[in-house]
Amino acid sequence: MNCTLALNNNDEIALFYDSALSFIPKWASIDIEVGQVCIGGENDLLQVISLDQSNKHIYNRVELNTELLLIRVNQDKKRTPQETFRIPLSVSREL
Repeated sequence: MNCTLALNNNDEIALFYDSALSFIPKWASIDIEVGQVCIGGENDLLQVISLDQSNKHIYNRVELNTELLLIRVNQDKKRTPQETFRIPLSVSREL
């Protein structure tokens, strides 16, 4: 699965990804140091995704947000949005 963490046109943290999840996402947790996002659903379903390189500005903004906008896009050149979810976000940091 290819994904990119970015700011959308409304200045929200968004995760753009290109493959459908096998469940409805209910929450997300981002580990900034490791570069992974965990997306969880009901019944302990979980998908761990490695992030593409994102710029430092976006990573700095992640800690200020309590929500993540998930946007599944087509794999074509236009990357047309197919579905979106707004879910609670937590940020993991190693001590």
